[in-house]
Amino acid sequence: MSAHTERVVLEHLTQLLDREDPEPTIPFGDWLVRRGLINRGQLFAALNLSFRQGFRVGDAIVAMRVLARNQVEEEARRHRTFRSFAGQL
Repeated sequence: MSAHTERVVLEHLTQLLDREDPEPTIPFGDWLVRRGLINRGQLFAALNLSFRQGFRVGDAIVAMRVLARNQVEEEARRHRTFRSFAGQL
């Protein structure tokens, strides 16, 4: 792990632990990027589409045909599980 990656991971963990709300979060779009399922450009396009059309980010990603609906739904389940687990740290 590079020094930059270690710093980012440590900063993210610190943010998770320092939050006052019970469910620390990572935005769903960032989750997909970190999982390697989409890239930053695709996330940016999906965020723009979701803002203009009133879609959720996952719906925008499906509408753009970047990921299939079942992939987005599965990742949404994993994201919720991560949020639940992270909230218990």
